[in-house]
Amino acid sequence: MAVKNRLDAVVKFRAREEEGASLVLAQANGRVSQARAAVEAAKEKLTRGEFGAGSAADWELRDAGKDRDREELRKAEESVLTAEKGLELAKRAHLTAHQRTEVVRRVCDARKETARQEGERQEQRDTDEFVMLRHPGS
Repeated sequence: MAVKNRLDAVVKFRAREEEGASLVLAQANGRVSQARAAVEAAKEKLTRGEFGAGSAADWELRDAGKDRDREELRKAEESVLTAEKGLELAKRAHLTAHQRTEVVRRVCDARKETARQEGERQEQRDTDEFVMLRHPGS
């Protein structure tokens, strides 16, 4: 027979919190991956295109393009740092939610075990009492 106690509802609530924290953690991981991919794309774009022979105006135009590419790379690197900070916060939040869930789950399990043992002791007492009533001189 499954023993229930009032902490079962708290365990469910904490488990839902932990699931939510897991979802946030997964989203943060995705943002970090996207930001890193953007950095790689910006680096690739910056290294592409060699300066060949051409007029000074062509060189100025290419140089201005490279400046934009460098700025794009800088912004992408900043977005990686921001995403990594968010990931760290999400990891901490998930760990906290997991620990809170485990604490309540362990207390709940301990109370259930105590109630089960008490039920077994009561059943043994009832059995002993029945035997004493049934066989008074034994």
